[in-house]
Amino acid sequence: ALKKALDSSGADFAERRYLEEPLTLSELEVLSARLKASDGSFTSRILCRDLDVGQGDDEILEAVALDPKLMQRPVLVTNSKAAFGRPKPEDALRLLS
Repeated sequence: ALKKALDSSGADFAERRYLEEPLTLSELEVLSARLKASDGSFTSRILCRDLDVGQGDDEILEAVALDPKLMQRPVLVTNSKAAFGRPKPEDALRLLS
């Protein structure tokens, strides 16, 4: 849904399929900082049933680096912020305005 919304908006973007080209731990740390800059949270939005809710940010980032399927969300990233594109793609599109 996010890609379709981006296509419809006419925004210039590059798509990266994180299951085919996983993010490194360093990239996940940058992504985490950008997500926190956008809405103040990261791990609470990325947790899935496969992770222990009690884990801290570092442990969750390491787990996602090892198994990118845990992320289970499209993410829109700008130079300074990021937002999840699910469940509502329009929330992520606000970064472009």
